[in-house]
Amino acid sequence: WLKPMKNDKKKEKSKLDDDELEKIFESTWKNWESRRKCEQTHTPEYIKRKNKKNHIK
Repeated sequence: WLKPMKNDKKKEKSKLDDDELEKIFESTWKNWESRRKCEQTHTPEYIKRKNKKNHIK
């Protein structure tokens, strides 16, 4: 009797961990997606300065 209950608790704990992992993956993905959008439109300052310098010549 006790042994199956122990396994059930392990499974339940594992399930909770899976849910937590899912939340972490979800937030990580959203963060990555947001950063990727920014990278596509953002021009870093050093490139802006370089382009400005090249335009003067």
